[in-house]
Amino acid sequence: MYCSDLNQGIILPFMPAKRATIVQISDLHMNRKVDKSIIKMLNSIIVEVNPDILIVSGDLANQPFPWQMKRAARVVREIEQSARPSRTIVIPGNHDYKLWGSVGLRRLTRIPFEIYFRKSGLDHKWWWRVVESAKLSLNALWWKGTEMREPVQAHVLEERPELGVALFTINTNSLTEMMAAGKVESKDFQELYSKFDTVASRMHPTFDFYYKIAIVHHHPAPIADAPYDAFARFEESFMIFYNAGLFVRELSRRGFNLVLHGHKHVAGFLRISCEFKDHVRTVLPIAAAGTSTHPIPTDSRGHHLHVVEIFDDDTAKLKSRFFSATLEEREESNEYDLDTLVDVRRRRVELCQKLRSYSATEVRKTVEITNDGYSCVCVEYLGCRVSPLATLERIPLSLTIDRPSYLRGVKLAPGSSNYNRIDIEEERINAFKGEINLGIVRKPDDGKFDFSYCYRLINGHALTNEEFARHYGGEQMKFEFASITCEEACDLMTLGVSFPSQCDLSSLQFQGLAEYIPAPLKGLKDDRLDRGEGKRHDEETARIKNNIRMDANRCWLTCPNPIPGYIYKLCWTFNAKANELHELAPTAKVAELQRRLLAMAARASLDAAARTDWLSLRTVLDAIAFDVNQLVEGEPEKFHISAMVFDEAMQQLKFVCSNTEPEELSTGFFYSGEGCAGFAFEKARSLIYHPDRDPIGYFIGPREWVDQKRFLEPIVLASFPWIHIGGSQRQKLVIGVVNISSTNQTTKLLKLFDMPQAETAGIMKRTQDIIDLAMIQLL
Repeated sequence: MYCSDLNQGIILPFMPAKRATIVQISDLHMNRKVDKSIIKMLNSIIVEVNPDILIVSGDLANQPFPWQMKRAARVVREIEQSARPSRTIVIPGNHDYKLWGSVGLRRLTRIPFEIYFRKSGLDHKWWWRVVESAKLSLNALWWKGTEMREPVQAHVLEERPELGVALFTINTNSLTEMMAAGKVESKDFQELYSKFDTVASRMHPTFDFYYKIAIVHHHPAPIADAPYDAFARFEESFMIFYNAGLFVRELSRRGFNLVLHGHKHVAGFLRISCEFKDHVRTVLPIAAAGTSTHPIPTDSRGHHLHVVEIFDDDTAKLKSRFFSATLEEREESNEYDLDTLVDVRRRRVELCQKLRSYSATEVRKTVEITNDGYSCVCVEYLGCRVSPLATLERIPLSLTIDRPSYLRGVKLAPGSSNYNRIDIEEERINAFKGEINLGIVRKPDDGKFDFSYCYRLINGHALTNEEFARHYGGEQMKFEFASITCEEACDLMTLGVSFPSQCDLSSLQFQGLAEYIPAPLKGLKDDRLDRGEGKRHDEETARIKNNIRMDANRCWLTCPNPIPGYIYKLCWTFNAKANELHELAPTAKVAELQRRLLAMAARASLDAAARTDWLSLRTVLDAIAFDVNQLVEGEPEKFHISAMVFDEAMQQLKFVCSNTEPEELSTGFFYSGEGCAGFAFEKARSLIYHPDRDPIGYFIGPREWVDQKRFLEPIVLASFPWIHIGGSQRQKLVIGVVNISSTNQTTKLLKLFDMPQAETAGIMKRTQDIIDLAMIQLL
């Protein structure tokens, strides 16, 4: 639950959780000159960081010689065994494929890397490596040979979906170009597109929200902190790969979050922006790693590695960490924001515009809380625009509500366009699925348009301290709230909550709250959004919490630039404590009765003593049925009477007895406020139901439950709170509910709906008195 106390204006800090940690090391350049102490320090640092993923971005050996490659493989193996990452990703650099990093003998000089890093050479005997080298040599000499082509690889770690990370490795070592330069070949672009689309299709719709990282060896951008003497300027011409601009643009178009590379032995960080014709602007961070173990690091700041930390709010940080053989972290180390909340919103808005095909100027939700256990909800989408290059005819509409709340009457809001209609696919008490049909195909040049819908939320809000205590008694809730969820691109979200006229808003304390669904999202319509499985976000809460204004009996919360996937709540607390202690004597007496009746119901069909208690309580219920028969004119008839008790431990209303046999007692239960019985319990007032006289939809029919639970489907049902008044202060304790019903098509209880309202109210009041008087015998 929430670590907050809105009554005191205190909110304890909630920090986004770290969802993935990635370590990048690069340019090991293993040979005899590499200092073992720097390897030991590197290993120690990585173990301390405890990464989920380890990346080695090329130049593992100084020369593509078997003995150097073997040593590099042993170093990587030692780090793997010590740090135990879920995945280790190794890509080749120019020194792994070419002599002195510049002269490559086509694919022949790629054999040592292939043996040790693609065929796990350390796991095989020396003679296997000799035989395999011979086979690869023959394959390298055949111009159609398929080995050592180093295809694009996609790593999505499906065994750990909570990481929400997709990594694509791209070989930038060309077979044809000499020197240390790199290039992404046309076939590699095509392969990248193919792998990207395959993974996106297989993991739809979650993949859209994965954190996507491209890993290359060569530079797709200049390094700001590189040396700039004459030799360095000459050397730089062989560092950036030839088609780097095309590469950056294509990654930006595909929504990549980060590029990691090595090569120059100098650490650097850039953010490159691209503009596209559909008015989308992207920003792509590019991080260059220095050398992790080279005997003489080019970067004057020392040896280097990257730590990428991705959080469950989709923000990310890059730690550029310098170290030496004697220092775990040098003062030159730095930290960069890869994705701030501003970046998260920009990326998600762009994705929403693409996937939804529209954006809105404002999404406005109004919640009108009534005295009668339900709220009227209206959601308006104002100033909508069709996205560039898209068309729009239908808009998905999906609502999910968890028990004990439920939905009724989903329809177009008053004033909607005559063209619009709602096409229903599924309609249940806790879920609605359909589409808003706009009636015409809208295009980007058609101008702005609006659409809206409304529904009734039954048992959504408590109005008083007492109702709040009964509604949330077991959940330790500190505040009531209404919420609006950002599921599309919009400039402004507004949430308004209106209260009944007799409510004194000055007695309530209001505050805004922002929550987020832990990333990665499972699509634009993540079920967790509807279920309210959010975590409070302090930074976003601080931005919107005071955007509150009062208007008569209504309170408004305004959220400019909302973030898709976030839930914005307007919270209020009652000044008086909802869990105020009652006098101990009557409370203990009622608690003992509740315990005894619940235990009796659990054993009534098996235990002789419990059956005796059952018959005793049934006598009381029969007496109630007799007296009610006298109240309503007409021939006596058999009413079904059932008693329910609130189980404090389970926070459920449970049937404990009826004027039937124990075996016929319903096994179902209600939460406070749920159904007619839950309404009577939470509101502490009676409710009468008839199928044709229930415009609100309080009653939940047997067919609406997942299982039948032996619920009756009455023609008339009247639910009365079972109230005990005791103690010196005449405290009112609601113990449970007594239900009176009939399945007779011509039951005389139907007369209650045709009488003048005052007369019906009088009969209901006298029935309540009969129940209170009869049930007090049990105490």
